[in-house]
Amino acid sequence: MKYNNRLLSILFAVLLGLVLINEWAFSSRKANTLDKSFPEINPEEVGKIEILASAESKTPYQFARQDSGWQLQRERMAISIDSEKPIGLLNIMQTLNIQGLASMEKDSWSRFELSDSTASEVKVYDRSDKLLAHLYTGKTGLIKGDKISYIREAGDDAVYAVRGPLAEKINQSFVDWRNDMLSNYLFPKQVVALSFKYPGDSSFTLSQDETTWFLGEEEADSVETTNYINLISNLKSQDFADAFQAKGKAPYSLSVQRSTGEGFTIEAYPGPEPDTYYLHSSLNEGSFFLSRADGLFEKFFVSRSTFE
Repeated sequence: MKYNNRLLSILFAVLLGLVLINEWAFSSRKANTLDKSFPEINPEEVGKIEILASAESKTPYQFARQDSGWQLQRERMAISIDSEKPIGLLNIMQTLNIQGLASMEKDSWSRFELSDSTASEVKVYDRSDKLLAHLYTGKTGLIKGDKISYIREAGDDAVYAVRGPLAEKINQSFVDWRNDMLSNYLFPKQVVALSFKYPGDSSFTLSQDETTWFLGEEEADSVETTNYINLISNLKSQDFADAFQAKGKAPYSLSVQRSTGEGFTIEAYPGPEPDTYYLHSSLNEGSFFLSRADGLFEKFFVSRSTFE
């Protein structure tokens, strides 16, 4: 009996030792994985950001820093862009906060939309074209109410959940990053004049004197004028017409003047088909948009009778 008890004690000690060793190994591996840090990125040192987005069917595009600012580039197209967009993306990448280890197995990639065929991909280079970071982004989710992105680093099978909208930012099409603004926010009390220039003798001007709107020398319908200003406030379009090149003076134009001195002008040219027009905004130099006659064109270019 004593011999059996001794044997059982030895077996128990061995098993306990194996369990402790296994837990130590697992904890060590987990700790090392969660101590993972992604490459630190200083936005000021970045010269290029390459993106292959699932939303763009993997057609590559990139942000490239130029002496004059940032450009958005795809194939032969290069468009000047507000630096806030690439810098904002870099700031998100700069502050990746790992919330947990989702998987350490390559077989799990498809579950997190991180396989080579489903993931979006981003590469960040410095100004000397040295690779600083290479990440894949997949699906998004929530952890305790916080938005998270599932990502993996090139050359690493592990999948991590990181806080923030990185996956959404990377998985945007080329058009999504472009400046789609035609008009900015307008407050009726700040608008002091609206000048419409049309073919023939149908041009007219609205002007505001304190609280009263005038159509030429006659008082205009202030309610309709306010409604119109609200209607053309903050209008956008993604119907870019990159092949169009304006020739000559636009037959239609609208000039909006503010009391603050900041205003903008909308121009319209005949389109490729009847009842279509190319629109251009002074707030968005270099871009033209295609509009139907009953689309954005109709919102901007109304008749004099609208205000009578």
